[in-house]
Amino acid sequence: MTRPVDGSPVSTHGHYRILAYGLGGVRLVVYCEEDSCIVRTRNHITESTTQIPPLANVHPTDTAERLINVVHWGTVDPSLKTVELKVAGHIRSWKEYYEQMFFGQTSEIVVGVHKDGVVDRVVSKTLENMTEQDDALQPAFGQLAATLRWIQTLVKGNRDLKLSLVCKGHELKVFERFEGPSLPQRYKHLFTSRTP
Repeated sequence: MTRPVDGSPVSTHGHYRILAYGLGGVRLVVYCEEDSCIVRTRNHITESTTQIPPLANVHPTDTAERLINVVHWGTVDPSLKTVELKVAGHIRSWKEYYEQMFFGQTSEIVVGVHKDGVVDRVVSKTLENMTEQDDALQPAFGQLAATLRWIQTLVKGNRDLKLSLVCKGHELKVFERFEGPSLPQRYKHLFTSRTP
């Protein structure tokens, strides 16, 4: 059960995290809506809330520059552990769930399996027992990092280049756009290089 934090904006619905980490030399900023948290026992509270467990051979290492102003509402509770929470008619590919856990930096997933809308069993997996999925996805994570580096090189070489990344049918495509501005002028300075 969640409740609004005193003094938070009325328009805020739910709980969110913004993560910044490196993937194969490219900085990623990932915005996640929180599904659920689990309260840990008292003896686990001494763990640092800033440590993220290693998720795969491609580790989050970089720290993103502060590009936006973040208004912090509420507090980080070190006794909480973030989990991915899903409901499904059947367990689909654990590989797909692992992708979500990897990019959301979540260490556990809980899936409520339902039959005709009534949950009849709950399955929980942690990263530690998903090594098969991690091994299977390493080549794809490497390809994604290489593609993002290629896009980054294109954009650095031509700051006016407008690209769209579209994922359709499990295929990521890069398109060049020619019409109208893609980003309001007031935000463009946030994405320009700070070095001469």
